[in-house]
Amino acid sequence: MSASGSIMAMVRRLSAPVGLPVMLTTGLIATMASHGCHNSVSTTQEQVGAMAQGGDNPYAPTWDQSKPPTPNREGFGLLIGQSSAAEVRKRITAWGLTCADASPAVIAREARKARTAHAAAQHKAEGAKPDAVSSASAHSNKPSKYESIEQVRISCEQVTSAQLGDWSRASAQGRMLFVFDSQRHPVRHVSYQRTHRDQAHALGDMLKLLAHYRERLGQPNVIRHELPERMDADYRFPLLSNVVREWQFGDFRVKLAALLGSTGNVVIYENVEVPAGVSMNTL
Repeated sequence: MSASGSIMAMVRRLSAPVGLPVMLTTGLIATMASHGCHNSVSTTQEQVGAMAQGGDNPYAPTWDQSKPPTPNREGFGLLIGQSSAAEVRKRITAWGLTCADASPAVIAREARKARTAHAAAQHKAEGAKPDAVSSASAHSNKPSKYESIEQVRISCEQVTSAQLGDWSRASAQGRMLFVFDSQRHPVRHVSYQRTHRDQAHALGDMLKLLAHYRERLGQPNVIRHELPERMDADYRFPLLSNVVREWQFGDFRVKLAALLGSTGNVVIYENVEVPAGVSMNTL
């Protein structure tokens, strides 16, 4: 695999459905691999780095904290904004998930190592003198600003809904993501993304999600596109347009989304988080 291909493979581990993670992914791809990204956000390297630190920085997205706080910040068996990294790791172990560290600093370091190795191999193959090879490696090995970002991201692949022990979801397999402002902070964001090849299965998944969160939190206050109240064999998701149900509180957000892609697959997003822009110190 080429250096650029290796870098892109590592950067893809940063991808996430919503919010701050997308901004970080875009910045890292632009900086490390000179490629674009969907949902791109125009921002400087300093802004991207600052946004990764959470709610206590001038670049964090604003959030309407005048809304009443939620009575229950529970999600995926954790207390969002309260459960520690150790508690999350304990949950991951109990559920038998296979996870990797996809933090921006880790990805940046891996990209630098790949870039350095590629530069050294290329100069050596071209017959460069040893001093020139060392010089090229040193130039490629310069740390980027992303390596100082404290945000921690734990990504778990091939997670089945049956593994999640908090409640009984529709049958699915996908990816979980846990995000922390730093090793010292409690978990800010947890999401479970899965893909259905059949629209009926996707609809069943969404309806089950809606019933669960309505029972916990009442009616959603953000609605985009209609959904039937029960299974409907004739229902079709709108093409390339998110079907959204969202519960917004001053200190908490639950977002459900379904997106029908051009291949006919429907991606379901289930996200619970303390929104970026809300300081963890106020919880």
